[in-house]
Amino acid sequence: MGVLFAAEAITHDFPTLWGFRIDGESLWTEGKCGWCELGFQETYFRDLLRRRGWTAKEPERAETPWGTILIAERCAA
Repeated sequence: MGVLFAAEAITHDFPTLWGFRIDGESLWTEGKCGWCELGFQETYFRDLLRRRGWTAKEPERAETPWGTILIAERCAA
């Protein structure tokens, strides 16, 4: 069993390691709903998972127009 990250802002070209998203839709959602919209560089996100004892893999046919799909699973002890 794992944790599914789907349609998340985890990309190769996020301008910082992680931070608030400042695209129009995210700014609207943050202001209107009070949500915190974060984005991550994919290499940084995978490294965070690894340092906490998780592995991340992309499922087959993981390409979507909405972002990266990753499945994180706990590493065997």
